[in-house]
Amino acid sequence: MTIVYQWAFAPVFILNPPTFSPNNCDIILPEGHTLRRILVNTPLVYFKRGSVTPADQQMYFINYEVSYGFTADPWILYRSLRTLKEERTVNTISLTDTYMSWHCGADLELGFNEKVQRGGPNSYSQRLRLTWSIYSSGTTTETLVGQAGIGLRALYSTVHP
Repeated sequence: MTIVYQWAFAPVFILNPPTFSPNNCDIILPEGHTLRRILVNTPLVYFKRGSVTPADQQMYFINYEVSYGFTADPWILYRSLRTLKEERTVNTISLTDTYMSWHCGADLELGFNEKVQRGGPNSYSQRLRLTWSIYSSGTTTETLVGQAGIGLRALYSTVHP
């Protein structure tokens, strides 16, 4: 018998992402798999936001949830809420967008690498899903000017005769 290790990757890239909108990265694991590791590496999120007053500026977060299974209530393997970095500038001679903020996150802020143990030689095919969304401290949905690219990677093994 030979154990074969394989990486699977499911990326999602969004131009001008909306807030409070879930995005799914799905990996379908084959029968007989053993899930070994889940990770997000090389994510990239950046956008800018202008406003007339500083009271209209928001804080932004990335919400992660990794689930395992095809059922209505799959197992949750990982859950996290991350803060995006922020830089603010003030343009005192502008009448619009006087306050401008840039928000960004990459590997250091948004990446994770978790060891897991699910499945086995007799396991059924399963769905591994990363659901992520951008949250804000505001109460309404907004479309952000920028882009978000986050992908799920999974290491799994299978046994071959």
